[in-house]
Parts: sequence; C-alpha cells; structure tokens
Amino acid sequence: QAVKTASDAASDAKAAANEVAQTVASDAVSSATTHAKAAASDAAVAHNAASDATKVADQLSSAASADPKDASAAAAYQKANAAASDANEQASKAASAAGVAKTQTDNAVKAASDAKQAA
Repeated sequence: QAVKTASDAASDAKAAANEVAQTVASDAVSSATTHAKAAASDAAVAHNAASDATKVADQLSSAASADPKDASAAAAYQKANAAASDANEQASKAASAAGVAKTQTDNAVKAASDAKQAA
C-alpha cells in the first residue's frame, strides 16, 4: 500500500511538473512572439525613416550640385547626409534586433514542443 501511494504521489508530482513546464514554455512563446512582432515593427519604422532621410539627402545633394557656390545648400546637404547615415545605422541595428527576437521566438517554440513531448 505504501509503495502504491508513493508511486501515485510521484506520478502526480511528475504530472504537475509537466503542466508547469508546459505553461512556462507557452508563456515564453507568447512573450517572445510579442517581442518579435514589436522588434519587426520597429525595424520597419526605422527602415522607412532611413529611406526618407536618404531621399532628402539626395535632393539636397542635387540642390548643392546645382549651385556649388551656395554654402547653405552644401551645409544642408552635409547635415542631411549625416542624418541619413545615422538613420541607416539605426535601421540596421533594428533589423538585427528583429532577427535576434525571431531566433528567440523559434527557440521558445522548440522548447515548448520539447516540453509537450516530454509530458
């Protein structure tokens, strides 16, 4: 009787542990997915901003080239070009962060699947 009770208790403990593991894994997937979606959205916004900044810099470059003696046009181009360069760097970082977030989501999904199979 004592052996059966101990066996039942061990079985119940294993079932409870599996349930907790699956819940934790499911929560991790949900959190990682939310993070990945936000990172992808941020990357898209950064990419669009960089594209817009590059277009402005290109337009100012044309204006500066049209009148090489216009120091203000050249200065405006220099500022716009620096801003576009910075925006492109930020977009690259955002895209990298989105890639990392996607990998984390994929890993969480795999861990959840493994937890479910182990149950």
